[in-house]
Amino acid sequence: SDWIFPRQDVEIFRYLLGFRSAKNAFEKMKATARWRKAENIDTILSEDFSHLFEPGKEEMLYLPPDSNGRPILLYRSALHTPGRVDPVLFCRYITQQTEKAILQYKLGTEVESCVLVDRIGSGLKNQDPALLRELVPIILNHYPYQVGKVYIAPISPTFNVIWGILKLLLDESAKKRFVLCDGDYTSTLLKDIPSELLPSTLGGELDVEDWLKNRRDLVKADVELAILEKQLDSSISKESISWANKPAKEEEIMGIAAIRVYIAELSEEDKVTLGPWIAGIENNDILRFLRAHPSVDAAWAAIKRTSKWRKEEKIDSILEEDLSYVMAEGKEEFFYTGVDKAGRPILVYRAASHVPGKINEKLYCRYVVQRVEQGRKKYGLGKNVQACVVVDRIGSGLKNQDPALLRELLPCFTTHFPGIVGNIYIAPVNNVFFFVWSLLSLLLDEDTKNSVKLLGKEEYNSELLKVMDRGVLPKNLGGDCAVPEAGIF
Repeated sequence: SDWIFPRQDVEIFRYLLGFRSAKNAFEKMKATARWRKAENIDTILSEDFSHLFEPGKEEMLYLPPDSNGRPILLYRSALHTPGRVDPVLFCRYITQQTEKAILQYKLGTEVESCVLVDRIGSGLKNQDPALLRELVPIILNHYPYQVGKVYIAPISPTFNVIWGILKLLLDESAKKRFVLCDGDYTSTLLKDIPSELLPSTLGGELDVEDWLKNRRDLVKADVELAILEKQLDSSISKESISWANKPAKEEEIMGIAAIRVYIAELSEEDKVTLGPWIAGIENNDILRFLRAHPSVDAAWAAIKRTSKWRKEEKIDSILEEDLSYVMAEGKEEFFYTGVDKAGRPILVYRAASHVPGKINEKLYCRYVVQRVEQGRKKYGLGKNVQACVVVDRIGSGLKNQDPALLRELLPCFTTHFPGIVGNIYIAPVNNVFFFVWSLLSLLLDEDTKNSVKLLGKEEYNSELLKVMDRGVLPKNLGGDCAVPEAGIF
């Protein structure tokens, strides 16, 4: 794993403290690197664990730093039901929370954590030795000396039994970090934890459930911003943000960060109006919108328009719709044949099958949007790659041209799917098409016009085979790919 190479001296020092000798520390660092690679820890922040807990009922979470600047890791043990979540999956969730804290609070490089175990309402039914056996080795072996103090409050005879088991897994220095609070535990906790950050269950002012609900989007934004900050600090990063093989520039990363803040600050009313798409937008998507608009504010306005459109038109569920009736059997007009030599999905439009006015323009537009969403799901279109569009004009003429449809289709795609088309190959072209193109080009921006390649009768086959293999080029264009649903055998 690349994780091992950029380690700071302070991180190496933590391993030396934890494992006593340079040889042992280095072996443990290599073991951590292998573990991170095998478990895909470097990409764990992108995983969604929201299904594990009801909103506000998260069992383990980070609160802002205590009086000593240490982020507070709160574990609400009364909410835990042993066996409800597989211990391996639960550990992965906790690992993600730790990785978030590393980015947000510089945990492990500048600060330790302050762990607070809230045992109010907890009993033997909540104890989970199987989870401890899975979790403790991960913390000790892969995050050594990241924990400052562990406060457990209040303790009971039941807990003393659990503590007797837990101590067997800890060395002497680790045991000294535990503070078992009994009696007036609130006063003990307030020595290190401000009242506004101490859960109300333990005598403080913080309603954790309300705090979680109110802060959920902001916490997510904090993590996103920390990732972007890391990107700015590193000229070479596996988390590099790019689109169309062009890495994001510094000002573009700053633009992404600004839009992340805008998303986090949306009111509840705005969220209802705009729908769910905007909350899950990825950095590459934001970058596409930034490059299609002259300013961050213009890109933000476009993103909001798209999110609202997706909600109103039910685009997020469009793949569940049956639109097979739109095209007659053997007359499919838009279809994928595979990917080109650059890994881009090939979307073919068979112009000869189109009859202007036969299908309502809005329904046709919905049919094409469904095709694009299929490409995103199958190929990562618009997420990881652009499309290679082939306009198949074999047998097509003036009778197939449809300006009314273009007026409906083009604004939809330039507004809501900016930048998803890499190149458009139109083949074969003739004098009639050049006339149509002179009109069509008036509706396109410069980047789109530059992406269009007009291929004549004598050259189209050889030119297309430069960018795609014969097996994904339709037979009627000189390839080997049969497409029965489009009448190509």
